[in-house]
Amino acid sequence: MKIGIFGGSFSPVHNGHINAAKRFISQFSLDRLYIVPARFPPHKALDGGASDADRFNMLKLAFDGTEHVLISDFELKRDAASYTYHTLLHYQPEGELYMLCGTDMFMCLESWYRSADVIKMCRTVCALRGEADRRAVLERSAYYRKKYAAESDILDCEAIGVSSTAIRRAVVSGEDISGYVPESVRKYIIENGLYL
Repeated sequence: MKIGIFGGSFSPVHNGHINAAKRFISQFSLDRLYIVPARFPPHKALDGGASDADRFNMLKLAFDGTEHVLISDFELKRDAASYTYHTLLHYQPEGELYMLCGTDMFMCLESWYRSADVIKMCRTVCALRGEADRRAVLERSAYYRKKYAAESDILDCEAIGVSSTAIRRAVVSGEDISGYVPESVRKYIIENGLYL
């Protein structure tokens, strides 16, 4: 079994996340993709405006009916920091692990908790934020291969052109976010007064 892991704060989940997840599944023929919202991400503070339950619910709405996708509450149920090592360890018995992350996270993998283990436990797949990042990612990928005998790839997908931060700002400004998130997520944000 090929098992994908896609973690993040997802506050809120947006079309860039969804497109990357779908491409991740098809490019690597994943049998299952776990979308894993973090409770206490160690590398950044969670911005306010949406509870753990809200973020989980928006993910359920965004991926409703998407084949092979499961929304995981594994990290949300933990009382400790959301270390990727523990998540990978939890899903490792299910099969061969593939982990999707963004350029910034890929470039700083060695700063993660038990980084050498994380790099060896899964095939890391980088979703570029922009084409300018490709060269740096390829160089870092070669470095990980040489140092850890680790496998990594670049996701064959359009660069993610939207950020959750920009969407939260747009909500505060009263701008229309319908081009950035699924309609079900847009309605959820409005109906629950998130990010105001």
